[in-house]
Amino acid sequence: VSQSRYAVPRYAATGTFTLTNGYVNDTVGRQTNYTAQQFASLGFSNSFTVTGSGPVDQGNPQITEFSITPGSVDITGSSQTIAVTARITDDLSGVSSASLSFQSSGTGAGSSYWVGFGTNNRISGTATNGVYSNQITIPRYAATGTFTLTNGYVNDTVGRYANYTAQQFASLGFSNSFTVTGLTDVAGPQISALTI
Repeated sequence: VSQSRYAVPRYAATGTFTLTNGYVNDTVGRQTNYTAQQFASLGFSNSFTVTGSGPVDQGNPQITEFSITPGSVDITGSSQTIAVTARITDDLSGVSSASLSFQSSGTGAGSSYWVGFGTNNRISGTATNGVYSNQITIPRYAATGTFTLTNGYVNDTVGRYANYTAQQFASLGFSNSFTVTGLTDVAGPQISALTI
């Protein structure tokens, strides 16, 4: 007998939630899929109801302020860090997480970076209106160039989310890139001797 529990957060949507699909796997990779109708025909319960008299979180979280500091770093002599800071708001339940990805025009090692925000990254404010900050470390000899935000998302605690593209960030007046200059390690490591 297997059991799993799901905690329905405060401010979540109310109503009846019906199983739409499910599957079970065995240890050799065989799978059986189920629909709500199949569950019902087997005599299994296939729904649960959520009630509440309070307000429901109906708004997506939003990034209202954003900065990348500094906008340019030189890694010639040592690794450098870039601080990414954002004010994120939500109407009721509060922000749970956020993630932003940056990509350079080049490829290979160090051509992309990402930064995440969680509760531990909130430096001021509250879960519904807080400032979050985290750092990206650019190693010495990493890829150089301009790294542009390619996508980002923010989630709240009831599962509502907002996605962002580089164009959306730019249209909001936010900085959406940083530049790395310096010497780049372009050669892969080599095995020069081997004994067995």
